Amino acid sequence: MGNKDIANRMKRQRLNLEYSYKDLEKITGITASTLQRYETGAINKLPIDKLEVIAKALKVSPSYLMGWEDEKGNPLTNKSKITDPISQLSKKEKFEYDKFMESATYFFNDETVSDEDKKKFSDALQNAFVTALMQKNKKKKK
Repeated sequence: MGNKDIANRMKRQRLNLEYSYKDLEKITGITASTLQRYETGAINKLPIDKLEVIAKALKVSPSYLMGWEDEKGNPLTNKSKITDPISQLSKKEKFEYDKFMESATYFFNDETVSDEDKKKFSDALQNAFVTALMQKNKKKKK
């Protein structure tokens, strides 16, 4: 699971919009050959900041491309369809994520909180972290 699923969603949406790689290149500023390599899986690490640009150009959310939600923005709960976004992080980003999650979940790690609520909280924190990271990376690019 992972990048192949992202690539399949990218391709499906690009074809739904009837975009060529050149069309997408004009919108994103990412070369057509790089876009093709992302879509075929020849490049297996899609940077988060590029994911955001591509998602916007394809008129979907980064969460859709990652497999966290469907085309309508509804969260996917079937674990076989969910891509682990943490596996896409660099070592530094993974370290930051681990520190963030450790400090954020400290207060909710007791028996008064159900496992289901802990999972929901953890998923929301993960999504918040990845979204904040995308924004941070976007600001660095400017």
